[in-house]
Amino acid sequence: MTMQHVPHVGRMNRVDVRPLGKNHTMMMWDTIEQVGSIRYAYLLGVFDNSTHEPVYFVSSEVNVFPSPGTGSHCLCEFDGEGHGNHGFSDQWSVADTFFQEAKRMAADRFVTRRRAKA
Repeated sequence: MTMQHVPHVGRMNRVDVRPLGKNHTMMMWDTIEQVGSIRYAYLLGVFDNSTHEPVYFVSSEVNVFPSPGTGSHCLCEFDGEGHGNHGFSDQWSVADTFFQEAKRMAADRFVTRRRAKA
């Protein structure tokens, strides 16, 4: 399945690659070149091992117009059919915190759910 909605980015620095279960691989990036109106601090992408195509992304999006109490970054996901917002917080500006949560979200979607269906 080709993803309908994906982050639009330029060059990125790949910081890690890890397996995600038997069927997927996670890639993580920082230092992301902005293309378009959204600025990404960090991205985690999940790729199908058989097709090498992306199937899921989690992003830390910079809040360019923060108001008091909203947080500097937004945690978002791209599931192929749309874009979901999981809230604003300053914690999504910290690489370790973002990647820990992004890996948990990806594992919940591709590993935990598959085990529950079995």
